[in-house]
Amino acid sequence: MEMMNVMYELATTKSALEMAETTIRKQRGKLMRKNLLIAGLLWFGLTSCKILGEVDKKLRDAETHVRETEAELAMMHHNYDLHGEEQKDAPAAPEKDTCCDGCATITKKDV
Repeated sequence: MEMMNVMYELATTKSALEMAETTIRKQRGKLMRKNLLIAGLLWFGLTSCKILGEVDKKLRDAETHVRETEAELAMMHHNYDLHGEEQKDAPAAPEKDTCCDGCATITKKDV
């Protein structure tokens, strides 16, 4: 009788070990998939941060270029305004048109 109990316990232990081995293999597969997913997400996150850093640098460069261009345009407007005031102060010379033969000229009068 004792021998039967020992055989029964061995059989149950063996089946329990087989079930445990199957469960462990399933868990390893799930763990491997999760690890791959985590590694992929980490790679995606790092790549995204790198690309965003490059885009941010390009944006800062573009903003600097815009500021420089606006400053240059403001300086041009300032110079144009100064030059325009000088032209207003100078006496106006009458405008002359040249006729088609190039010899005769017509002086325009301001109305």
